[in-house]
Amino acid sequence: MRKTLLTSLVVMTALAAHAQKITVTGRVLSTAGEAQPGATVLETGTTNGTSTGANGEYSLSVSPQATLTVSAIGFATQQVPVQGRTRVDARLAASATDIGDVVVTGSRAAIGRTNVLTTAPVDVITAREIRAFAQTDVSQVLTYAAPSFQSSRQSISDGTDFLDPASLRGLGPDQVLVLVNGKRRYSQSLVNINGTIGRGSVGTDLNTIPTASIKRIEVLRDGAAALYGSDAIAGVINIQLKDDSTHTSASSLYGQTTQSDGKTEQVDFSTGISLNKRGFLDLSGQFLNRSYTNRSFADTAPLIYLGENGGQYPASATTEQARRDLKAADDALVAQRGFDRRDIRVGQSDSRNFGGMFNGAYRVGAGYEVYFFGGASYRTGRGSGFNRLPNQTAQRDLNLFPDGFLPFIATVITDHSGTVGVRKALGGYAFDLSNTFGRNNLNFNVENSINASLPQGTTNTVNPTSFYAGRLAFMQNSTNLGLSRRYNNVGPLATLNVAAGGEFRVDNFVIGKGEYASYVNLNRVISVNAAGVPSFAGAGSQVFPGYQPQDETNRTRTNLAGYLDLESDISTRLLV
Repeated sequence: MRKTLLTSLVVMTALAAHAQKITVTGRVLSTAGEAQPGATVLETGTTNGTSTGANGEYSLSVSPQATLTVSAIGFATQQVPVQGRTRVDARLAASATDIGDVVVTGSRAAIGRTNVLTTAPVDVITAREIRAFAQTDVSQVLTYAAPSFQSSRQSISDGTDFLDPASLRGLGPDQVLVLVNGKRRYSQSLVNINGTIGRGSVGTDLNTIPTASIKRIEVLRDGAAALYGSDAIAGVINIQLKDDSTHTSASSLYGQTTQSDGKTEQVDFSTGISLNKRGFLDLSGQFLNRSYTNRSFADTAPLIYLGENGGQYPASATTEQARRDLKAADDALVAQRGFDRRDIRVGQSDSRNFGGMFNGAYRVGAGYEVYFFGGASYRTGRGSGFNRLPNQTAQRDLNLFPDGFLPFIATVITDHSGTVGVRKALGGYAFDLSNTFGRNNLNFNVENSINASLPQGTTNTVNPTSFYAGRLAFMQNSTNLGLSRRYNNVGPLATLNVAAGGEFRVDNFVIGKGEYASYVNLNRVISVNAAGVPSFAGAGSQVFPGYQPQDETNRTRTNLAGYLDLESDISTRLLV
């Protein structure tokens, strides 16, 4: 018995020591001793990580036996064992592979430049680095990998719960240009509202692109309006798809929070196919199932059943004793009916996503190459709004929900896109003609809710509890032509690159109405004051009233633009 107790004590002590975490600080430097701001320090095998500050310093809470993975653009990734130390410095060696990444973002030159020789800073995140961050979607990968990029999941924000707004350098989502294989990516159909990041703007849904399909991501973290237009004021994100005809890979991921929510399951694959040795076809797919998280606290409203204006004491309770009596009676009702004061969700929404991408090219002869890429995704989501208490007379139906209710917004988001083009060296010029089509569709449904202005009934045939609230759609079609040629030793200039081209773009935006019960106002009277003025119940489905017939829109606009671009190496040290 004594031996068993001693063994148990030793095991418990070992487990406690293993579970204990320490705070590790340090600096990330180059081998020449230069501080590396924006370097990533990650606890290997986890998503626990941080980025270094301006002087290369970091602080991170990890297990004493952890191994740190330290990475920075242009340097070889290094793994450093902690071994119980509270101070861990890292010196990174320059990586010829990373420094030599040829990028197409930030320049229209016929011959690409390496990311350290462009006119603006370009970060390159490779497929290897994407896998190292163990994140499930593109926006979260970039949040970890690119210091100037920020994206966060929203809560209780209508449709923005299901579309993560993103920003570069703190500017709005609509000031970040997103490209795929150098071609403009279409925008989402939803305008971000409710105090979220980028309120009043429309961004691009990065999470429709499976991470398994990505070869690398180029982030131009400086204003590029002169090169790409006014929607590139914050910078440019160019996602390059895989173009390898010899690979096949698959992976899976599972995770859950310590509070037993937020379960994440992901499976993805990618394979390359050779097209008769004259081209390639790369196919990638992803399934992602993400459960909700809840970080709410108990509702602190004084009164749940007997209050007014969201749980406050009524004006008739003028004395302290009257308030105490009312509070006691309300507490008794709460206990009797088993009311949960945490009947609200604050955290990420439920989401399930199926997505796929393809990328290919084929040489058809006479120097012509046809290229094509695109994809499709189908995503469902479910997020909550604010709970409706039984004392909120303008928003309730006590016959259907005598204890109040927590309404939900359920969305179905579909995306599909495709690009086809042809390129050729033509008369010394690099010639590229292409057409890109993309469409985003967002359907709104409301669940576990009511339209309080409808007659109150004992069944949901009188007052439904679920509604179709309408849809948003955005379509974009772009046709563009580009020519580029590099001249060497032009007078005093070492090189001169001449580029010209144009684009014709068509945008279409649609708002579709919801079902009648989701928006109608039947003016149900809930009270009449002493002056005979009535108060009415709220109209439309609670949490998200449906779009009305007068809201319906189907508008199209066209854009036509051209450009002329000159880029020159004045000398080996000066690029203009």
